[in-house]
Amino acid sequence: MTGIRPGRDFPIIDVHTHLYPERLFAAVRRWFGERGWHCRYPTGPEEVAAELRARGVERFWFFNYAHKPGMARDLNRWNAETAARLPGALALGTVHPADDDLMAISGEAVDRLGLPGFKLHLDVQRFALDDPRLDPFLSFVEERGRVLVVHGGTAASFFDSGLVGIAPFRRALRKHPRLRVIAAHMGAYEVMEFLALTREYEGVHLDTCFCFRNDHGPRPPFSCGVDYDIEALSAARDRILFGSDFPNIPFDWEKEVDELLRLDLDEAFYRKVFHENARALMARLGC
Repeated sequence: MTGIRPGRDFPIIDVHTHLYPERLFAAVRRWFGERGWHCRYPTGPEEVAAELRARGVERFWFFNYAHKPGMARDLNRWNAETAARLPGALALGTVHPADDDLMAISGEAVDRLGLPGFKLHLDVQRFALDDPRLDPFLSFVEERGRVLVVHGGTAASFFDSGLVGIAPFRRALRKHPRLRVIAAHMGAYEVMEFLALTREYEGVHLDTCFCFRNDHGPRPPFSCGVDYDIEALSAARDRILFGSDFPNIPFDWEKEVDELLRLDLDEAFYRKVFHENARALMARLGC
């Protein structure tokens, strides 16, 4: 294992964390707990920021998602207000395609609230990335050069919706080839297919969010141990970003770092994944 230690030898940027308004976070934790996913980290925004800072995290992205119509506008406003008071925080917005004022919500998020992008969780929100209702929104994100974080893989697919996976993701990119998008969890379980997208589309990135943990137990809904080729992983080093899913994890945050280090890749890979790639992306977003 390499002797380098992210967070000690250089700062970390974590591009995948979650914050929610208090009542919504309580409901999320209750839902997870009923399914055996017992998260022990605090949920208060200041507490989450302090926990990450103590681990050498210089900047962190947080987001949530509107699981039904009528939620996105209030969530986006809460996100912007919360990020403004948290050192190192960067908030993304969200949308729901069933909102009649989808484009007004999108425009407010970017132009008035200053949010640099959006998060979609396709399985929970119950639509596919190539849903025609999203076309104006995806065009807006593409044309404005914003970023879209998408949980669109089959790992942790709670509802067997048939809305996730590489096929609808690829169809959306064919229509919006300049889209700047981060596939959460590296697109697990189709990691090799999502890695291939980084060679086809300049704007495609992947986050590592608990993909390399090897003790999740059975696969769906909560396991995310993945099959990958180490050479393909190394070749995509400019497009991979560290994400943790903090604080919605039942294991130690540090173990996600350890599992990536266990791959025993070179120091340049780890500097890119844990810091440099996110810093460069944030510069392009003006953050």
